Amino acid sequence: MKKIILFLFLGSIKFCSYGQNNDLPIRESFKLTLAVNDTNFYQTDIKASSYILPKNIIQIYPGETLYIEAEISKDTLSGMKSVISNLHPEKTIIISFTQTKEGKLHQNMILKIDNPFDHKLNYIAHMFLMKQKRWVKTDVLPVLAKKIGFETWADIIVTLALSDFKLQ
Repeated sequence: MKKIILFLFLGSIKFCSYGQNNDLPIRESFKLTLAVNDTNFYQTDIKASSYILPKNIIQIYPGETLYIEAEISKDTLSGMKSVISNLHPEKTIIISFTQTKEGKLHQNMILKIDNPFDHKLNYIAHMFLMKQKRWVKTDVLPVLAKKIGFETWADIIVTLALSDFKLQ
């Protein structure tokens, strides 16, 4: 009887460990609404999609906070994956993208990147602008080791694509 109970107990531990996967590869579809001015707003339906696209391109929309786990391979981040929560803070980049507004009036778009690594984090950013309806490369500053970097723009940005993550 003890062997049966032990077998069931060990089996339940194995089952529970499979049920606690922290991966979050796909965002659910949602309606994105951005303030423009007191009477107008921008709204679009965002389809379910990957947070991380091929070649480790991270796509983020206003209102999202992403936890990106990464491994270091020489000076490049590899094995990047989006996760539900920050279980490994030593290798998890936290990225958030928000719109600030005063009432219903757009003020700024803010990108915040928390660099957990012992080296400066470089990356490239492209933004999809609401008014121009196209992708535009933008200048960004590296995020210092173990620091948080902020980028702000006055434009209304529908989404950002962040790529070419490298440690310096």
